[in-house]
Amino acid sequence: MLQEPEDIAVDEDSGAHEVSLANVATDPEDGPAGVRYEITDVEEGSLFESIGIDVDRQVLMFTTAPDRNGASTVSIRGSDRRGLSINTSLEITIAPVNDRPVAEPIPDLIANEAADPDTVAAGAYFSDVDIPEGDRLTFRIKSNSNDELFASITIEESTGELAVEYAEFVSGSADVVIEAADSDGLTAESSIRITLPDFVPPKAEITGGVVLNRQTGLLEQRVTVRNDSLRSLGGFHLDIDGLVDGTMLFNGSIAGGDGKVARVFYGQTLAPGELADFVLEFYVPGRGAPAGLQLD
Repeated sequence: MLQEPEDIAVDEDSGAHEVSLANVATDPEDGPAGVRYEITDVEEGSLFESIGIDVDRQVLMFTTAPDRNGASTVSIRGSDRRGLSINTSLEITIAPVNDRPVAEPIPDLIANEAADPDTVAAGAYFSDVDIPEGDRLTFRIKSNSNDELFASITIEESTGELAVEYAEFVSGSADVVIEAADSDGLTAESSIRITLPDFVPPKAEITGGVVLNRQTGLLEQRVTVRNDSLRSLGGFHLDIDGLVDGTMLFNGSIAGGDGKVARVFYGQTLAPGELADFVLEFYVPGRGAPAGLQLD
């Protein structure tokens, strides 16, 4: 005696399932327990990670394959101990569900020495198995650990292309978190570390010798500072060491003297390759040369 099994409907990615076959067939002599079941055919077998029958328990067992959906007809034969058999089938429908996007690590970005604008195809590091079925991803910058590093940083919502323009006169790193959301609002995120390298220090040179200004009574030393970086400097400070025997920097921000470091602040922008030429004025007791002058 045969009772057609009911068709089964489950969700995609729903894992393991069991279906009882105990009452599908009955043997006249031995009853339902006297029927031994086996699978004879599985259509669309790729829908399953595994499928089989526990003979002793008379249970059909199957596990859905990841990210797969569709319908499969499973053909089953029931046999008694004398070898008589009947055939039946059931349909298993695996309904599609929305899958969460997946994110991969985005490689670090290091700006070049000139801090030229950069673009990063950040969207390429996100995927969603539902995109072929019409789902789409939208992108946004979720967080930025160092806003001051950038003149602007934006992301194209539909493609995930990150556009970076760096701020002037700064260096350092920022961790930028990018989030992708699918049509149902499920999200994934990944971060990129963006680094703007330190400036190349400007080079200071003493030009000419020490000259006495007879009007002021101060000793003067001409100094040239050149910006060897490919980026503009927002200014610099120049330290003068080795001032001894009461010598002081008359026109500096810090006078120094008696073994202390003197300092001059230069607050104007210095373009790449540009020179800053200025005169240091020293008060020297007895008007001797400022002993041991060193620039840093």
